[in-house]
Amino acid sequence: MPPKLRYVRMDKDDLAWEKSDQEVEAWERSLNKAHIYRGIASLINKYRPGEAVELHKPIRGGYNVFYRLEYKDGSSAPNGYLGIVKFPEEKVCYKVATMRYVAANTTIPVPKIYHFGTAAENPVGLGPFVIMEYIEHERTMSDALKDPSLGPDESHVLDPAIDEGRLEFFYRQMANIVLQLSTLSFPRIGSLDQDED
Repeated sequence: MPPKLRYVRMDKDDLAWEKSDQEVEAWERSLNKAHIYRGIASLINKYRPGEAVELHKPIRGGYNVFYRLEYKDGSSAPNGYLGIVKFPEEKVCYKVATMRYVAANTTIPVPKIYHFGTAAENPVGLGPFVIMEYIEHERTMSDALKDPSLGPDESHVLDPAIDEGRLEFFYRQMANIVLQLSTLSFPRIGSLDQDED
């Protein structure tokens, strides 16, 4: 009988974590300037023209920061920036190619891409960017299913008293998305990219 593999993990490098956190905090502070907001609104409006009425407060996700410009007609266009990540230009290109491929080959709702560009094309200096259609929503699926007794900073846990019909509705939607994604196949592992055409 072969011996069991033993996994040895390194302890967290607190200095590296702290340095990374400091870089992210400094980057986030650099975003909170009036000229940055004006530049972002101008950039979005360049590729998604209209009568802009409000640039909403930025939303930070795990790897992105989104600024959403709202127009007088009620529509919106967000501008997404990657946070501090390795190879941001490539990641933006892969993301756009994947979104376009999924939109062309499934019925999954995917935001329309108005424009994407490199760091060199960004007059605001925040790196590569994506300007896309905003899909209106009230909340995330995670928020809709979570236990309402939990605080805002607590990890989401499924509401034990959730109505089965509601849960089935969400699971059917998610299953439909997973099934459609499972039909997309590729000859090898890697990232999608798009031709210059």
